[in-house]
This record gives sequence, structure tokens and C-alpha cells, in this order.
Amino acid sequence: MNRERFLNVSAFPAPEPLQKILESLRTLPEETYLRVLHRREPCLLFPKLESDGFAYACRPTSRSEEAGSAAENVGFEIFIWRVRDAVAARAVRERTGDAASSAEEQSSAGYRQGEAKRGADHSAG
Repeated sequence: MNRERFLNVSAFPAPEPLQKILESLRTLPEETYLRVLHRREPCLLFPKLESDGFAYACRPTSRSEEAGSAAENVGFEIFIWRVRDAVAARAVRERTGDAASSAEEQSSAGYRQGEAKRGADHSAG
């Protein structure tokens, strides 16, 4: 079963990315997470997610222009799921390769996490 819903808001001007993300979350099925591509880190979104009962992880995305060149930051990838949805939280950890990592390890790897995510990780076991 596909547990991911994908949304690319990179091409939209503000405030459309925020509006499209919140609209998509209204219909997010249980046991599913939303993966968003955004050209900027959506700092205004994070407090709204936490107050609405969602957890999130955000990390920069990059690409190499040519083989051997330095990676260039081209945006952000945001994973969003309901705080009490252990199935979606597990799917995010599997998708990102962070099945056993702590918040500190994710932070050093470029992640930004909401307080809600840390709480969800503890309750998910």
C-alpha cells in the first residue's frame, strides 16, 4: 500500500504553497503522510502543523549540476503526518532512511523537526 501523498508547491508564489499544503492535509487519509517539495523552508507552516496535531520533518534537497561539482541546495522536502499515526511515522522513517535515528542525529543530517514529531516517535514505540 502506498502511504505517501506527494505535493510539489515549488512553482507557486506565496501564500499558495501554504494554502495548498493545508488543503491537502484536510483530506489526508489515516496511515498516510504528505511529502512536499518547496523552494523555501516554510517556517510559517511549522507552528500551524503543531497546533493542528501534525508532526513533520524537513530537510534540504540538493542536486549536483555536473559530476564532481558541489551539491547545490534547490529547496526543501517536508514530510507531514498526524501525531498519533504510528504507521505513517514509521513510513516516513523508512522513506528517509532514519528508522533508528534520534532527533539529534537527524538535526546533524540537516533535518528540522517539530516538537510534535519527537512526541510521536516516543509514543510509536
